Amino acid sequence: QDLVRLPKSAKQKILVVGGAGQMGRWLCRYFRSRGYDVVVNDIAGPLEDFPFEPDLAKGVLAANVVAVAVPMSVCADILNRIAAIKPRALIFDVASLKAPIERELRAMGHAGLRVASVHPVFGPSLWPLSSGNITFSDCGNGVAVVEAKELFRASGASFVDVSLDHHDEFMAFLLGLTHLCLLTFARCVAQSPFDLAGLKRSAGTTFSRLSSAAAGLLGDSPSLLRDIQALNPHTTMVHRRIREVLDDWKRATEAPDGSAFYHLIEGARTYFGSEKPL
Repeated sequence: QDLVRLPKSAKQKILVVGGAGQMGRWLCRYFRSRGYDVVVNDIAGPLEDFPFEPDLAKGVLAANVVAVAVPMSVCADILNRIAAIKPRALIFDVASLKAPIERELRAMGHAGLRVASVHPVFGPSLWPLSSGNITFSDCGNGVAVVEAKELFRASGASFVDVSLDHHDEFMAFLLGLTHLCLLTFARCVAQSPFDLAGLKRSAGTTFSRLSSAAAGLLGDSPSLLRDIQALNPHTTMVHRRIREVLDDWKRATEAPDGSAFYHLIEGARTYFGSEKPL
């Protein structure tokens, strides 16, 4: 990826607010690899090997691009502080959910600021980046979306346009449901009478894959995992659907014959495009 030609704006200055966090660090490394001048602002302090600007307003005014990579619980406040400065810079967030900041994003767009909303749907350890997806949401300034895409063009990631209205509903399934399934699996296994090493010695491929996925998820920030559940307005629907589906499987399993169970499998296979006969 280092062989990709740098964009014309490569020497512009990018301020990464929250640059000392996991995704903030990823943004810093990525933009520096593309030839941008990267400056960090973070209440946690400096990031090694990067210039640091403790004054948010000063950093915003000096930047050509402002990337907001702070926790979702404080993102709205940061966006409001940036909006009050009325910068000419391109501004984008990388929040996993947009409901907590939708009002602020739309207000910034309405005020004429160059704002877009970005969501790299992967963690900072993903490699190669070309295997990942990045969503882009229009906040009232279509040009800003185009500019934001150009910043990530060299990553090779797939770009997906998602409206602010529907972003979190998608994420309820892509993140919320997926996380809940893995966390439920992890908790059930942890409460079993067997130690993990013993289970792994006899494990098949399905258990091994789920264990690996669960272990990877458990390595993420607990506060981020909670925010993805707690701050998504569609989480209640996901919880309800999980309970309903578990009841469906319970009834089908306890039925005197296998027809109900097979019917559930057939429905899922149809959705996932599997035509393997039962």
